[in-house]
Amino acid sequence: MKPAGLLSYSLSICCTCSSTIKSLSSLLGLLRSAFLSLPIAFIIIFIIADALTWQGLLSLLPLGGTISGTISYWQKRTKWLRLLALISPPLWFTYNFISHSYPGMLTEIFLISSTLIAIYRFDIRKTSSKKATRI
Repeated sequence: MKPAGLLSYSLSICCTCSSTIKSLSSLLGLLRSAFLSLPIAFIIIFIIADALTWQGLLSLLPLGGTISGTISYWQKRTKWLRLLALISPPLWFTYNFISHSYPGMLTEIFLISSTLIAIYRFDIRKTSSKKATRI
């Protein structure tokens, strides 16, 4: 193959790759918007399931825990994820306490503990060490 032919061949491959990347980019845009609507779909499903299995005001505790957990785990910033993740375990702990689910209560204690440790390690201590190095 001649150098000029190789150059035109390389350019055609680059153009093909560029158009493929643009197509993938628009597809990713659609997927991103669908991905962002997934939590809303899940929340609607949770509300419908709660309505179908309604057992009084006690049913609001797991619904609130599930919805707050869904919202917290869909956060892009880990600091917000950790802070919002503190809402769900107390609701579930209360529900498990009323339902006499001791393993569930133990699970929520571990979740709260690990989240508080993560907040301390990655948010509080990290911030205070950055301030100390600036001084």
